[in-house]
Amino acid sequence: MRTPLDAHTQEINSYAVRIEIYQDEHHGPPWEEHDGHGPVSGWTYYNPSSWASTKRPGQRVLSRDRHSARFYDWQEATKTAKRDRWGIGDEQKMDLAKRLKRNPTKGDITAEAVRLDFERLRAWCNDEWQWLGFRTTITAPDGTEHDGDSYWGFDDPAYMMEEAQSNAEAFVANLIKTAKATEEALCWP
Repeated sequence: MRTPLDAHTQEINSYAVRIEIYQDEHHGPPWEEHDGHGPVSGWTYYNPSSWASTKRPGQRVLSRDRHSARFYDWQEATKTAKRDRWGIGDEQKMDLAKRLKRNPTKGDITAEAVRLDFERLRAWCNDEWQWLGFRTTITAPDGTEHDGDSYWGFDDPAYMMEEAQSNAEAFVANLIKTAKATEEALCWP
């Protein structure tokens, strides 16, 4: 079994709940796992001294490895963003307005959505973030251990921890409910 990236144990209604965080090694590149990203090429051979022969107009280098590169098609991403009405969050709109020193237009917002998509994908390529998953183990007050649930494919650690906590609480509530029902059943002849 692989080693968790992080683990902690807490108590919920006298049950010890262990939450283990793992890297999700089965989730692939974000542009293959989910919609809503600009097009990304496969690994393409390139000659660093003559980019013109490799990179098409409108493409930007997403990542490199020796003499190979992945390209992000900025022009196609912009077309997709306009068609699908990509947007940005309120905080990102405020940041954009500060940078522009004016309220952003619809075009500014589209361009920023594409830029943020590119940066997010590039960060994944550079191992700046990874897909995560969690697993829970619950130990009852009598020492009985229960395998909890596990979920994978999270890209936001804070959201994943909220889900893990909520999942653990529901699992413990179900164990308590089952224990009470079993206890009541034993009382009947």
